Amino acid sequence: MYVKLFYSKISPTPKPKCFIKLNHSFNNTKIYIMQEILVTQRGGKNGGLKNEEIFVQLFNQSQDSWAASIFSKKCVLSESYLVLKRQKKPNAPLVDQSKTDALLEFKSNTEVKHKISLKKGAGRPTSSNVSETYALMYSVYNDKYSNNEDLGKLLENIFKHLPDGIITSVHTVNQLKSENIQEPEFIKAKEQYLQWKVQYEICNTIWKEMKQQHAEYVVDLFKECLSGRLKFGNNEGTADFVIDIDVEKDGIQEGKYTTIPLTHDNEKLSEYIYKLFSVTNCPFATKSSRPNSNSPYKIWSRFL
Repeated sequence: MYVKLFYSKISPTPKPKCFIKLNHSFNNTKIYIMQEILVTQRGGKNGGLKNEEIFVQLFNQSQDSWAASIFSKKCVLSESYLVLKRQKKPNAPLVDQSKTDALLEFKSNTEVKHKISLKKGAGRPTSSNVSETYALMYSVYNDKYSNNEDLGKLLENIFKHLPDGIITSVHTVNQLKSENIQEPEFIKAKEQYLQWKVQYEICNTIWKEMKQQHAEYVVDLFKECLSGRLKFGNNEGTADFVIDIDVEKDGIQEGKYTTIPLTHDNEKLSEYIYKLFSVTNCPFATKSSRPNSNSPYKIWSRFL
């Protein structure tokens, strides 16, 4: 068997954030958390490659006959998804982060592949900006619910209110939420954040109405978040399984896990989706990042 680990970013930190060891039988897969070898090598164009080297060594030195290939990969979007995404972001790239974290290929039959999404506990099913959220929600709507006018109006209303832009600030979102600093830059950023907060409250109210009146759509939305079936058109970016890992904190130890098929309805998937459905009441909020500690934060709207 071959194992490929998909990294969604070439640098600085590859994904997933734990290393895994898998035996020959997928149905009896064992997951090992290798936390003490989480070596980081930040900086420069090849930041994170040390992690890749360690991972390859781990597989190649295992007692079973493995061949491990670790590489950075972004997968091609389906044509219909790309069209939707470009309605909100005309220059959206053709490729995007895959839902697949690890790909298993069998030497005996290379046509058989297990495309796996790794989750540690209750990991987010996605975290999308406005254009990605638009494409996500409307791809599911167009797939099965395009005749549902009431649902269509709720979607229109969400994107009428969901803030689409960037707040640039040297202060964190938590500071904008809780502090009052008498500086022009802070005052401007906080005013914009507070305007956004009002819009998020409207969007989250619409979301709760959607859960009550169109629960089946919301369930299908979560399934798409996990699998990326419509997003990637079943190519390598589409995950066929979620492996939900119960992470142990110390040392190298075998972790409990649940393998959840995504290609068909099943009890494990229903339970997993039910948990997501139950706890997700305010999915619209802000997300922020910055390239380094000397840069200001970029704050934008995210879903989940």
